[in-house]
Amino acid sequence: MDLFQQQHLTLQNDLINYSQLIRLRETLNHFIRNRTSKQLLAQDSSLIQQIGQFLTRFICCGGQLQRSNEVEAIKNDQVIVMWRHILFDSDNVQIRLNMFPAESETYIHNHRNNLISMSLNGSYQHTTWTVLTSKELPKDDGSCYIERVRHSNGSLSHGELLKGKLQKSCTFEHYPSHFYYLNCQTLHTVKVKKQGERMMSLFVKDKYVLNKYHETKVMEPYDLYQKSDEVLFSCLSRHTSVQQSSEEVLSGDEKNLVLEEMESLLKEAFYSFISRDVVGSNKYIIPRFETR
Repeated sequence: MDLFQQQHLTLQNDLINYSQLIRLRETLNHFIRNRTSKQLLAQDSSLIQQIGQFLTRFICCGGQLQRSNEVEAIKNDQVIVMWRHILFDSDNVQIRLNMFPAESETYIHNHRNNLISMSLNGSYQHTTWTVLTSKELPKDDGSCYIERVRHSNGSLSHGELLKGKLQKSCTFEHYPSHFYYLNCQTLHTVKVKKQGERMMSLFVKDKYVLNKYHETKVMEPYDLYQKSDEVLFSCLSRHTSVQQSSEEVLSGDEKNLVLEEMESLLKEAFYSFISRDVVGSNKYIIPRFETR
């Protein structure tokens, strides 16, 4: 096969995989749009896994991520905790790539919308949390936690001290080709543990809002018996250990470097899926669903 034939075959594969991506994302969008609830459901995981598979195949066949789509750097107190690149966005669903730096960790938080995450490259430790109320704890238990509302611009409300205990519910490793469903009310944390290894996931969320009172919350434990009133006052103010987050839209070389790294991770993911006999087969890894 000469160079021209190789290039022609690559182009054909490129177009086939891209058309498959379009078909799959439109199918997902159609499903959600026509549901009474307009919600992303756990049963959508197999379709999302196919989107992830064809995305890695598309990039490996010479395709590129859309340079016209935004790349955002999410920062906590000016430290980057995640990059995200939106692949598809409609009134019903958003599909994007999330890339986490090595040794990063989120606060205990929930989301505004239901989501499904599929790990493409690297891994992180995922933990869900529950709140034990004062009625569920011994009378002499001094457990408290501080709750804040995270506004749409990333700013945090003043902390509210509440009686209760933040308790780990379930912990698992989110590894390549593994996916999970998370209800918008479920509290969780994400921790990338390995040194020098970035983690990238396919992140899909619906646009359904539970009700007008549903909020994105950030929580941290607090022990009344071990901290002074002065520390408590500091914790309840805006300037606390939980930092304000901000979103920066990248451009130029900085944007291109992030996209190139994402493409490199997607290529690695494709060969990893082949070795696991996932891409191009009907063998789907049993999903782990986290609901509340």
